[in-house]
Amino acid sequence: MLQFYPWAEFGLQLIMQAAVMLAFVLFVVKYRRDRLFVLLTLMFFQGLFIFLGASIHNLYKIVVLLFTLYCVSRRGILKIESGFDKLWLSAFALFSVAFFMSAIQNIETNTFTIVFSQYSRYVETFCLYFILRHAVTKCGKSVELLNFFFLIFLTQIIISVLKLILFQGRQIEGLVGTMSIVGGAMGTSIPILGFIVIWFYRNGKLSKKDWLFVLGLLIIGFTTGKRAIWFILPSVIAAFMIIVQGMRLKYMILAIVIAPVLLYFGARLTPSLNPDNKVWGTFDLGYVFDYAEYYQFGDDNNSPVVSEPMLVSVRGGKIVKSEVISAEGRGGASFALLELLFSDRPLRPEDIWGIGFSNMYSVDYEAFGKLPLSISIDHKGSATGLFQSYVTMGVVGVVATIFFGFLPFFFFRQKRLQWVLFAIVLWEYFMYTGMFFRTPAFMSVFLFLLVYTNYLHNRKVNLYETVNNCTGI
Repeated sequence: MLQFYPWAEFGLQLIMQAAVMLAFVLFVVKYRRDRLFVLLTLMFFQGLFIFLGASIHNLYKIVVLLFTLYCVSRRGILKIESGFDKLWLSAFALFSVAFFMSAIQNIETNTFTIVFSQYSRYVETFCLYFILRHAVTKCGKSVELLNFFFLIFLTQIIISVLKLILFQGRQIEGLVGTMSIVGGAMGTSIPILGFIVIWFYRNGKLSKKDWLFVLGLLIIGFTTGKRAIWFILPSVIAAFMIIVQGMRLKYMILAIVIAPVLLYFGARLTPSLNPDNKVWGTFDLGYVFDYAEYYQFGDDNNSPVVSEPMLVSVRGGKIVKSEVISAEGRGGASFALLELLFSDRPLRPEDIWGIGFSNMYSVDYEAFGKLPLSISIDHKGSATGLFQSYVTMGVVGVVATIFFGFLPFFFFRQKRLQWVLFAIVLWEYFMYTGMFFRTPAFMSVFLFLLVYTNYLHNRKVNLYETVNNCTGI
């Protein structure tokens, strides 16, 4: 059964998804002879399969996982060759143990479908590292992969422009390029990754046409009504121009000019960021920052507060009483969790093992507000990536996810790039939705950059130098 939603008229959504289908076919035809590119194409077009209905989407997830396992099973790919490889394997093993121990502890609430769906994401991410390493270091596919990622994000822009036209400028959160039709968080993630891709695609030298590409990335954020993009993307651009580029005066001046301009237009184009509450409303910097503070921390910026009622846990025959920590906003949710972890408060079994994936990803806002958590947040939308790990897998899952997710970012040989990318994923996991770690397609960009930049660093070669000694996986 096809998926349609009240905010998107039947005919308009059908036209948009027909364009996505056409793009998908073009990618498959173009890259049909290389398994890696077909796999990545499937990962970046998941929204199409969600649109086609639950049965097709579930089949899609099975196919992607099996195809990933097939690709990594090819001769010579799954080889442990470095210290990072050993740590990557160890981190995934630790995460797997934590994942299934938590799943068993919450077996009464978790369904097989949701456990399979969540775990398969991390299996695919684990395998992608070895597949991409082989493609870059053994097959000389660096340039082809850069071209592929550029085309993928160009497609996101084209689909978003079509959306802008079809829906006459209305900001519809659920439709995000080829990636999603049910949630808008990717409207922030995709532009960030898109800029990183165009930066490497042009070797850090952006032309006037490339800035049109950046404008297109902002259109993605605008059409999904994402407020965070007007703060984070200018910050990402400035970080690449000032830090990654190496403190060159030309780029520093350019960054200082561009960042405020983007924030200005973002505030005027996003109704909730201006006092007039309309597109092209009045710019008020104080209003913008007040809203940003409220969005992250609620009514004020105070520390999370302890409140009644008492929670009582009797799991495992033990009775543990604890007060509820109340918090507001995404930043408040993460700080409340950190307060719980680093205080002397006794942890309940629910804190240690979580309360299951279904209670995070299969409940509505009202049901989420009634869950027996030691931390109470204002609504489900305030759950950051960190907080989602706590809800689903508890403290054990938080530790395992951080180890597995952040590990690659400590092994970039180019240190300035390393710290910028680390800061981006740190913000996204602790202060936003944690979409990067949960989406193999997004992690494929970071893992490619890891093996690609390290490969160039080790061999001291030019950006577009390749090794043409094989034809693909």
